[in-house]
Amino acid sequence: MLMIRRLEKHMEWDEVYKQNYESKAFWNIHWLNSAQCLLASAKELEPKIAELWENYRAHSKDKNVRLKADHFQGPYFMLVAFALENLFKAVLVSERSWQYKQEFREKCQFPKDLKGHDLVALARKANYGFGLEEEDFLRRLTRHAVWEGRYPVPILYKKSAVAEEFSDGKEHHVSWFGGNDLERLKELVSKVSLYAGVKDA
Repeated sequence: MLMIRRLEKHMEWDEVYKQNYESKAFWNIHWLNSAQCLLASAKELEPKIAELWENYRAHSKDKNVRLKADHFQGPYFMLVAFALENLFKAVLVSERSWQYKQEFREKCQFPKDLKGHDLVALARKANYGFGLEEEDFLRRLTRHAVWEGRYPVPILYKKSAVAEEFSDGKEHHVSWFGGNDLERLKELVSKVSLYAGVKDA
């Protein structure tokens, strides 16, 4: 008798967990909120990135200027990449919420559409139009989301290659950041935020 009651209790809780999961996973506001949290954290690192790049410029002009250790660039771009990922997924959830809910109820699996960190693939799924300049950013940021922002190497050695083939059929360098990237990245984030439905982005 006790075993039966325990089993019933477990089954009841399982349904509660499923409902809570569904309401959070398939409501775009939660994806937007996660994006905002990541962007707020990244913003705290922006002065460190600006300072680091200023140090690089000073060192290139005067070798007596000591280079500062780079402890912030990888995590910063990783956070921005994760934020953009959440924004694109918010668009997908907004458009396909009912479909995702139905699939989840039938299979109890997370939607394939919402898996992964590939920002170019997610942007395409979300019907976000972009040119080569934005593709360049999305590919460089994807690299940081997948591995470069948190690990010394990727799982597959070929993924450490410094160039990737873009939609124009040419290979472009994807393992760098610098110059005016901070300001240009802010523009990209603002544009994607507006596309995802964030007011006052």
